[in-house]
Amino acid sequence: MTATEIIREMDCLPPAEIVKVVRHVKQLEVVRQLSPEELGVLVDEFVEATDPVKVEQLREKITEGFYGRR
Repeated sequence: MTATEIIREMDCLPPAEIVKVVRHVKQLEVVRQLSPEELGVLVDEFVEATDPVKVEQLREKITEGFYGRR
């Protein structure tokens, strides 16, 4: 099944079922590791960052993106 087919099916769901789907997607997002490309963008930002707060935020995002949030 393709993403387009899944989306078409979701469009037909009643609101209560859509809520369940949205919760599931949010859970997947929390544990998902970032792709090498996504990590690369964060690393580039990290290298260029001069604000200590921004550096720490990026360090955390990179770590979570590499290992996935748990």
